[in-house]
Amino acid sequence: MYGYLAVLTARAAVAGAGMRTDEQESARGVLGLPFGQLLVVAAGVVTLVIGGYQVQKGWRAAFASELDLAPFDPRVRRALRWACQVAFVTKGVAFVLVGGVLAWAGVTVDAGQATGLDGAVRAIATARYGPELLSAIAVGIGLFSVYCFARARHPVS
Repeated sequence: MYGYLAVLTARAAVAGAGMRTDEQESARGVLGLPFGQLLVVAAGVVTLVIGGYQVQKGWRAAFASELDLAPFDPRVRRALRWACQVAFVTKGVAFVLVGGVLAWAGVTVDAGQATGLDGAVRAIATARYGPELLSAIAVGIGLFSVYCFARARHPVS
């Protein structure tokens, strides 16, 4: 899944924006439901909170208790820790951006803005420094695989 997100983000950074009609129709459908606006705002807020948690987990290296890095050389441990920190922070930033776009679309009741992950990435791609931001996020999400592999191979018992 993270590989897909990294590729999606990188592709949007290179290709720019362009909204798909099916994304707009899905957003209109949710916003048209009873309490649809509240559901969209709630989904955005939940996504924002998850993103904030991921950022702080990376910033504080709270993931370190999930990994047994004792078998590694100290230089490899530092590199793994740095890669995991970057991964969690950038993954959290991606969640915050998507949650922000989603919540804003719910607040403004604009189905054209509530486009899901694909549309949020495309919207960010059109912003100033959007391609650079998306490229950094793509690298960070790709680095998350380092954490996943390390945790799979060396979990804390």
